[in-house]
Formats: sequence, structure tokens, C-alpha cells
Amino acid sequence: MRGPNDWRRAVRAWGGILLCAALSAAIASGGCRRADPADRDEARDAAAEKPAERDEASSWPGAGTRILHGRAPGSFIDLAAELRDSVVHLRSPRPVSRSAGHSLGVTGADRALASGLLLDDEGHIVTSDHILEHARDIEVALPDGDARPAELVGRDARLGIALLKIEPAPALRAPPLGNSDALEVGEWVLATGDPLGDGQSVAAAVISSLGQGDSIAEPRPNPRALIRLDRDVSPESAGGPLVNMAGEVVGVVLPRASRESRSGQAAPLSRILEVLPALVEHGRAERAWLGVFVHPVSEERAERRGLSEPRGALVSEVVAESPAEKAGLRPGDIIVEFGGAEVDHQTLPHAAARSNIGIPVAVEVRRNGQTKMLTVVTEAMPE
Repeated sequence: MRGPNDWRRAVRAWGGILLCAALSAAIASGGCRRADPADRDEARDAAAEKPAERDEASSWPGAGTRILHGRAPGSFIDLAAELRDSVVHLRSPRPVSRSAGHSLGVTGADRALASGLLLDDEGHIVTSDHILEHARDIEVALPDGDARPAELVGRDARLGIALLKIEPAPALRAPPLGNSDALEVGEWVLATGDPLGDGQSVAAAVISSLGQGDSIAEPRPNPRALIRLDRDVSPESAGGPLVNMAGEVVGVVLPRASRESRSGQAAPLSRILEVLPALVEHGRAERAWLGVFVHPVSEERAERRGLSEPRGALVSEVVAESPAEKAGLRPGDIIVEFGGAEVDHQTLPHAAARSNIGIPVAVEVRRNGQTKMLTVVTEAMPE
């Protein structure tokens, strides 16, 4: 009589025989061979010409379905090469001391600070402002091996960036600039830099979330206003550019938020370009301040406020002595328009920050089922 486990042993034995037979047939017919690079490129190009499809070729039970997507990048080689002359290495003329766990992954005394991105032909370079914690005198190492002293033009601690300037260098080339407001969650991006001065380094990532910021000043870069990535790319590229798959710069890579964090972050290029004129002229960015914390509007709350659909920004807290409090805004109000434009919990903070300081702004709110018009006079955002 067969034991209870005999059928399992029989299945395994026949499975081994069938596998050997299949492999022998494949080898005899030339089905098993080293992949030819030309064949691989041809297959990748063919996949790119059609949308995602299911590969049902596998006949092995439980093998699952493999998803092929034509938009997945096959290589970043060309993209990295196009950026090589736009990225610089930043260092101190003298050794600087850093504690273990610094974003560059080095300890003790050395001169490396971060990477930088050339913005224009006038020699303006944007980088992460964390380098100013370690050095005030900064040298820029160029791709051709030359080095030039850099002047600090200005910094914006809220975005986490610093603007430097060097004498124009023929070895550098400004890259194409993109629109960070057009980015989407799930999009591929490439971060590149020269963190140690020994050549280009790259890291690929996927955008995990996008923020618009809030209207409360914070001493460090506000994570709500940053591009967030699925992995930390700062060891390879802190201070360097973040680019989309079209080769356009869409941000500047920042150090990770904390030592424990595994995700990455970058300052959006659109926000950087907005503050550049102020950095050049005044050395700092000046933003308007409203002074509220806001949240999304739920369907239930919209119905209670007499709105036909969820819209606007729900005020959860009003900061004491802020422009919002002086204007009469209260917790529970729903701000539906700011300066004549419709807003929500994401766009309101940015609209408030861009408003003209000291100039009255009309604000439409819903309160207790009624529409109220208030006038806010924004002030300079606290340091």
C-alpha cells in the first residue's frame, strides 16, 4: 500500500525528468544561448512601440504573469552623459570636520562638500544649503579639472538651497530646464552629482509624492513643499540636479530629512526659479505669510457648509497675531477663493506665499453655510 506522501515523491520525480527533457530539447534546438546585445536592443525598441502587455508564454504552473511596459527606461547612459558638463563638485579650501552619518557617507576631515548645478552662462550655481553648515569658503571643481572660488549670492533655508556664483567657465554648459509643476507621482527621475570630486555619480528614483507647501514658517526645508522620492539619492547627488526622462532639470537634490529616513527629497525647480531674483538682489527670499493650517474638505463637511461638492481649504488652526487672525479667519472656515482665484488645501499656501506683502487680498470663505468676504493683508514670512 502506498504511503500518504508517495504521490508527492512521484510528482517530484516526474517533474525532474520532464525538466531535464525540456532543457535538452532547448539546447539541441538552439533555444538556450547567451543573449546578443543587438537582440536585446531590438526587443526593447519593439516593446517601446506598443503599450503594456501581458506575457502569457510561460507554461509553468504558478509562474504568474510578467508585465512588460514600453515606457520603462532601458538605460540612463545617454541621459547621464548629457548632464556631465552641467554638474560641478563643491569643496572647501581646507579640511572640514563632519560627524558620522553625513549624507556623503564619509567621516573625519576632508574637503568634499556636495555637488552643484550650473543654472546659466553667467556662472550661477545652485546647490543644497547644508554645505554652509560646514564651510563658508567654497571652491568649485570643474569637469576639466580646473577649480575656481565661488561667491555666496544668497540662500533660502525654507527650500534648502544656496546660490553661488563663479566666473563663467567654458568647460560648463547649462542644461535645459523643465517644469516641476508638471511632474506626476510614479514618474521616473534621475539624480546626478559629483559628491567626492572623482567623477559623475547617478541614481534613479521614482517620485513617491508631491507637495505644495503650507503657510507656516519652519526653520528647515518644509517636506510638504518638496518633491519626495522612493529612495534616498543624496549620497550620490546632494546639491546636484534631479532630471526627468526628457533630460530637463526639475529639481535640486537635498540631503535626507533625517538619519533614519530611507526616502529622498528635492527642491522643485519651479519654486527655485521663483526666488532666484530675490536671492540675486537681496541675498534671501522674502515670502508673504498668511498664518493658517489647512486640510482637505471632506464631502460631509462640504455638505454642512452648503457646498455642492468638496472644494476649498479647511482651516484647522489660525496662528495668533497672524495676518489670518487679524483678518477674522477662524478654525472651521473653508477658504474657497484667494485673490479671486479658486484654491484648495494644496494651492492656497503657495498662492499666499506669492502674494504681494502689505497689499490687501480678497478672501472668500464659507462659514456656517454662508459666504463671507474678508480682506487679508499678508506680511513677510517670519524667519
